[in-house]
Amino acid sequence: MKKGQKHSKETKEKMRISHLGKSTWNKGIKMSKEYCQKLSSIRKGKPSHRKGKFLSDETKLKMSISCKERGVIPPNHTGLIRSEETKNKIRMARLGIKRPDISGEKYWNWKGGITELKHSIRESSEYSRWRTKIFKRDGYKCVWGGESHGNELNSDHIKSFSSLLRENNIKTVNEAVSCQELWNIDNGRTLCVPCHQKTDTYGSKSMIKINLPVYN
Repeated sequence: MKKGQKHSKETKEKMRISHLGKSTWNKGIKMSKEYCQKLSSIRKGKPSHRKGKFLSDETKLKMSISCKERGVIPPNHTGLIRSEETKNKIRMARLGIKRPDISGEKYWNWKGGITELKHSIRESSEYSRWRTKIFKRDGYKCVWGGESHGNELNSDHIKSFSSLLRENNIKTVNEAVSCQELWNIDNGRTLCVPCHQKTDTYGSKSMIKINLPVYN
């Protein structure tokens, strides 16, 4: 087919019918890492083929009509009519309001309120004293990188905080305060934020590593 030449409607319909029920030639075929890297290197520094190009009003109208005929909702959800219940759920999510129908004990992954407990313990004076002891012992610098790693520091439990709460069956802040193992400074260290994020116990990584439920 010559450049600039267009298919007639009849030809397009014949092509459409011939393709019905057939999958694309590359379906299920995965590109190798080497091939992906080659594509990446070729495209680096080159602008997108769509850069500076805008759809005309006529094209937008055609796309809109096509979507309506096929029952397809555009990506930006233009024209989508939402129920009042859905609108209210969206509003609550944007305002940060917890939905009572999926919060607390009604949530599918409810673990007895351990997330709220962890936050409460971290706000306690005992936790503040433990953190200060760790910082003083390590000279207020990252034990992995020293002063060169800056002064944005975290106090890190070598054996994860969640594991200690679970093993000692801690359910309240008072139980946490009286647990000696939780405040053992030998189980703590000072790390800068980047180093802390690399540890096996940062966030939910320790739970994933030993295939236990994840508590965020």
